[in-house]
Amino acid sequence: MRKIKRWKQGIAVAGVIALTGSLFAGCGGADGKNSGSKGKTGSSNQAGNADTADLVNVNTDNSDGKKTKDESTKAMGRFLENDLTVPENSQFLRDVKVLDSGALRMVYYSTADNCYYAADSADNGETWTNGKSLEELLGLKENLGEYISVVSAAADGSILVGADLSPDRDNENAQTTADSGEEDSAYDNLKMEFFYLSPDGNVQKVDTGDTLQSSYTFQACFTENGTVLIVDSDNGVAEINPSDGSLVRRYEEGINVDFIGTAGKMLFTIQDQTLHGYDLDTGKPLDNISALTEQIQSDEQDVNWTTTSSFPLMFLKGDEDNSLFYIDHTGVYRYVLGGSTVEQIIDGSLNSLSSPDTGTVAWGQDSDGNFYVGCNAGEDIRIYSYVYSKDTPTTPDTELTVYSLKDSNFIKQAAVLFQKKYPDIYVNIEAGMSGDDSVTDTDALKVLNTEIMAGTGPDVLLLDGISEDTYIERGMLENLSGVLKDEDILPNIKDAYTKEDGSIYTMPVKFGIPMIEGNKDIIAGITDLTTEADAAESQKDSYGKLKFFSSFSISPSGLIQGTIDNSTPAWMNEDGTLKEDALKEYLEQVNRIWQTQKDAIEETKKAYQMGDDWANSDRSGYTNIAGSITDLLVKVNTVAAGGLLSPEGLVYLDSAKKVDPDLDYRLLNGQSENCFYPRSIVGISAKASEKEAAEKFVKFLFEEESQRASNDEGLAVNSKVYEDMAYWKMGKSSGDTIGSIGASYDTGDGNIKQLEMDEIIPEDEAIQNIMDLGKTLTVPAKSNQIIRNAVTESGEKYLNGETGLDDAVKEIMQEVNLYLSE
Repeated sequence: MRKIKRWKQGIAVAGVIALTGSLFAGCGGADGKNSGSKGKTGSSNQAGNADTADLVNVNTDNSDGKKTKDESTKAMGRFLENDLTVPENSQFLRDVKVLDSGALRMVYYSTADNCYYAADSADNGETWTNGKSLEELLGLKENLGEYISVVSAAADGSILVGADLSPDRDNENAQTTADSGEEDSAYDNLKMEFFYLSPDGNVQKVDTGDTLQSSYTFQACFTENGTVLIVDSDNGVAEINPSDGSLVRRYEEGINVDFIGTAGKMLFTIQDQTLHGYDLDTGKPLDNISALTEQIQSDEQDVNWTTTSSFPLMFLKGDEDNSLFYIDHTGVYRYVLGGSTVEQIIDGSLNSLSSPDTGTVAWGQDSDGNFYVGCNAGEDIRIYSYVYSKDTPTTPDTELTVYSLKDSNFIKQAAVLFQKKYPDIYVNIEAGMSGDDSVTDTDALKVLNTEIMAGTGPDVLLLDGISEDTYIERGMLENLSGVLKDEDILPNIKDAYTKEDGSIYTMPVKFGIPMIEGNKDIIAGITDLTTEADAAESQKDSYGKLKFFSSFSISPSGLIQGTIDNSTPAWMNEDGTLKEDALKEYLEQVNRIWQTQKDAIEETKKAYQMGDDWANSDRSGYTNIAGSITDLLVKVNTVAAGGLLSPEGLVYLDSAKKVDPDLDYRLLNGQSENCFYPRSIVGISAKASEKEAAEKFVKFLFEEESQRASNDEGLAVNSKVYEDMAYWKMGKSSGDTIGSIGASYDTGDGNIKQLEMDEIIPEDEAIQNIMDLGKTLTVPAKSNQIIRNAVTESGEKYLNGETGLDDAVKEIMQEVNLYLSE
């Protein structure tokens, strides 16, 4: 049976191949940054039962990006988000519709039996009927769940299903080629067949004949006219009559359309990052949507479809014939055709729409004006309702500013949950470095320090990459001992951040465990950085084309980034200065590892005609060990190393052992022993202007609700969550297969092979062993970005032979001392 896969692809595995979401994997939403409100406002007509004046956004964006309010007028009225229930065993959402009867219908996939189901709710999502399989509804004799690629539901009760019924659909090699996106795609050998359930319950196979040029499609949807729109790869969009398969009209003929959406009698297409609109009655282009086009195309995230599990942009019939709604990661907007402005009626920064793990799939609006939005969020389904509350301030009275040096997905997700609990507090998230400009971490920290001392800085700080010790010494942080006194934090984590007098100024919200996996005999001797270098040297003769020690060892900078975290504590003094001898020892051992790698890197670059950018690109993302497991299994790497940052990471580690019984995993020490990786280290500014709100927010971060979220950002530090087997099993049972990952890889001799690893929930013993290990770790890895940069820059020159060891150490010491003196 063909399983749900997440495929890797490319000419080499270590650092060259990229992990992509497969058609059926619950990949969550499109990856991207939260840009907040687009800031477009305008006069509003009625949306649902909301009053016109209430829907006008009175907020504006000032030069520093913060929201301001007209204090003379307190606008009231806002859509509030509510979480609805979902049917049991529903893992992957395909559609949500408000039926003509007023009921809700959702179509979803269940990994429990590899089937798609349709379920209805007559009470606005509080309860759902038992799901009926699409095979049952369509009268099909065969289990097609894992072969269905498109599903669409209509308000009149119709359902359309497109499935792959080709003879070679179980051919794994063909499927791998198709998933890889190669030009000679195996989709050319597939055969899509469509089935139509009409409103009166009749079922028929749709004969599309020669209407569709492509043998495969990823999107199809009903129109208000009862026709069906099908994205026909490289040949635009075909509109067909589902009752007989006849072609009604074709749009964008000869063009590759990325994805489509409908709003009443309007069709919208996205192709090459441009928005086109058409009248579904006439087939003619809409010529009065310039303001809408300008706004949507100004946000690259709206016009880039990056995953088949959700859509970055969706449309909906408006409250008037010439109006429409659209939804994206910044909220819900209303537009009147011919208008010069687009107005925001739901601010996504105040709800789950802005959460990085939320990918919108489908939505609708009922007769009362309430919106319903269905999302895939990681491995979970979320359905939200948005109900207008006239007694809630349009903008929260209190604005809490949270700062992180770099963009943080975790804090965005936590802010969403917090704002749902405290709707009167708006969380304004600031990142010192956007990644889109020339601002360095040194520049960002100088600005931050100046603002804090002037009393205009943020209320809450995430201190990842920031010298927390320096901030504490200078009295820039509030004592959190009172805020956290009742929070159930793991003793080893809490004690590591508690001063002798009981004061607490910072605390990690999550943490990671340094891990290594590889051949049992090899990793048994790795107890610190020196023995890690010994192991690299002992295997030197095996390195060559596509054969390395580890993923992060393919460049000097990557090697430093991958080994620095659990070594830094060994060369840090309490005042933030460095121990010169320990730093020197670190560089010597890292250089030993690099000398075993450089010839293999050059051989690989030459064989595949790669530039230096391949090996020299930033490898710091390999801190998550899960990203290196397939490289280990296909023997490209001798070991996989990095942080265990989530329950799913343990699934990867343990599942690899089932594929190759010679593998094992254990704690990885660097120069320091018993280290843990602190993640999302939080503190409150001593000069916070919203101290009460800041304390609520920090307290919330350690509560169970927040700790169970963001499972890929680090392990929970809340004891109740961390010690809960259900947390580690992600709601499943030991032995359950929750998916699989596959890799297409070059064996080094010109052949391409495939590897598949089932993702299996570990047994209780394996989970308990890791759980116990995490409780023994007492030394936090200090991650100061200034020190990291100094060590990486000078260390890279030393590893490349451009400078001597003593000179490299001297450069690092001078750079760090200069920073500390400012």
